[in-house]
Amino acid sequence: MTEVFAHPGALVVFGLLIGFFGALVGVGGGVFMVPYFVRLLGWRHELAAGTSLAIVFVNAASGTIGYARQKRIDFALGALLAAGTIPGTFGGKHLMQTIGGGAFQVAFAVVVAIAAAYLAAQPSRVPQGLGWFRRGWPRSLDDASGLRYQYEVNAGFGVLASVFVGVVATLFGVGGGFIHVPMLILLYALPAHVAVPTSTFALLITAAVGTLQNALPWPEPQVDVIALLYTGVGAFAGAQAGTALAPRVSAPVLRLVLAALMAGVAVWMAYGGLR
Repeated sequence: MTEVFAHPGALVVFGLLIGFFGALVGVGGGVFMVPYFVRLLGWRHELAAGTSLAIVFVNAASGTIGYARQKRIDFALGALLAAGTIPGTFGGKHLMQTIGGGAFQVAFAVVVAIAAAYLAAQPSRVPQGLGWFRRGWPRSLDDASGLRYQYEVNAGFGVLASVFVGVVATLFGVGGGFIHVPMLILLYALPAHVAVPTSTFALLITAAVGTLQNALPWPEPQVDVIALLYTGVGAFAGAQAGTALAPRVSAPVLRLVLAALMAGVAVWMAYGGLR
């Protein structure tokens, strides 16, 4: 059965799915890739997380290209958030090398459960943000359709929160979208059509730094090049489709379906870590 899931065709199809839904909803595909590699292919958690983060980089690169064409990325804000994640990536790399396989799976399950809860609990009304978080750096963005978005952010808090995002992204091989996106929407009151693209751009930089660390022989490379190639090709194409569809989709049902799948993944990983 392992051979079936490791087949190049299966990896490409898997990449297409995670790339599409990751770009559409703003939750990184790592929440599905790491369980796939650990539970179905039997990989060590270090290799699974390192390879997953490399594919997340490909996914984020594709998403960034698509969203840049739509002019819905706040590049200055995204770069600031990404700068905050970089110190955290080194902490995440250290933790990855010290945590045991069982503890990793349980901790990963907790992270995925939190992400699933966020997706399921997204409010239907437009968030108004919280006053303190919305005071500080005034921002204005005009997208390709002519819509203007104006908002204000507390940049200092965003940078501090991003340090934690960097730790989580590198340790678990997941995107930081499930932290950045709700922060931008619920606290800063950014429109979702700006928050998801900006988070995707920030993740591009975070994943690039984390992937570089995992590719270096310290103590050994933690990226499977073959899986990266096939899954990455699928993820790149899937993310293009997701970004193209995102402006035209209001997807509460999609969020609930993904939340249910992620809850199942959390239970599956927790079971593997505790048995």
